Amino acid sequence: MKERFNMKGVNYVDYFDFRVKTLLGIAASVAGHYEPCFEFYLEQARKKGVPERAIRGAISIARSIRKTGQHNMDTHVQKKLTRA
Repeated sequence: MKERFNMKGVNYVDYFDFRVKTLLGIAASVAGHYEPCFEFYLEQARKKGVPERAIRGAISIARSIRKTGQHNMDTHVQKKLTRA
């Protein structure tokens, strides 16, 4: 799983335990609409015994972020279109 958390030469793997990394992977994949990544992290979480409540919590947070981001972008686009 290390390669999934290595960005721009910084290895973030060392900062978080397995549970946190897996929940971050779940949340990021839900917010980013990336099904293969979600399936991978969900399977890993369940295999290692991450509580279902924690998994659902990560998903809930991701949905909220996604929904807010989508709404904000829609509002931004509409403002730009009305000024043209």
